[in-house]
Amino acid sequence: MPTLSAPPAPWTAADLLERFGPIPLYRIVTDPPPGEATEEDAKRFTDGAGDPCELVDGNLIRKCDMGWEESYLEMEIGRLLSNFVRENQLGIVLSPKGAYRLFAGRIRMPDASFIAWDKFPDRKPPIGRRVFALDVPPDLAVEVISPGNTNAEMDEKLVEYFGYGVRLVWYFYPAEKRVRAFTAIEVFKDYREGEELTGGDVLPGFSLSVKQFFEDPFPPDEHSAP
Repeated sequence: MPTLSAPPAPWTAADLLERFGPIPLYRIVTDPPPGEATEEDAKRFTDGAGDPCELVDGNLIRKCDMGWEESYLEMEIGRLLSNFVRENQLGIVLSPKGAYRLFAGRIRMPDASFIAWDKFPDRKPPIGRRVFALDVPPDLAVEVISPGNTNAEMDEKLVEYFGYGVRLVWYFYPAEKRVRAFTAIEVFKDYREGEELTGGDVLPGFSLSVKQFFEDPFPPDEHSAP
């Protein structure tokens, strides 16, 4: 997988700006120093009280802060996917802390992901082995786009995902109530309310209204039957 050349550690502010562009500075972890972070550091942040962090060229990049609505959407996506996958015994769905080692020095954590059983050796996930990052690619990677994400960042992730072997990528845009489904880096279709998002060959039989993903949470009508 080709990567952008990284300057020698420690990185300067100019190095970070050139590499990552205008991402919010709070997302770049400064301890360990930029350019010196390892996979163990990413694991420590994710397992501990810190924020989940992706590892990019020796830098820990915090996952974007989300408002409650984006967080709710993230959970709904995971729930709806997991319900379908479990019912049809297709594989497993991982949460936003599910980490993947795309290649040496690169750890990514999609907001949700699906892995078919066939991706695992002997069709068995590494249960009980406390593996931090999986070396198998998910079949589906999902990202909820937040204000703190940049276009360059999401374009880079897309290249990495498909280079790693991901078959389908969904980008959810909460403000627009839109889903962009990629089947290749430059091959995509936008889905909006009133349309059905399908899983194609990756999730055969999966079809759900885009509106259902973005429905606002309301309590049951007090006059409705329990």
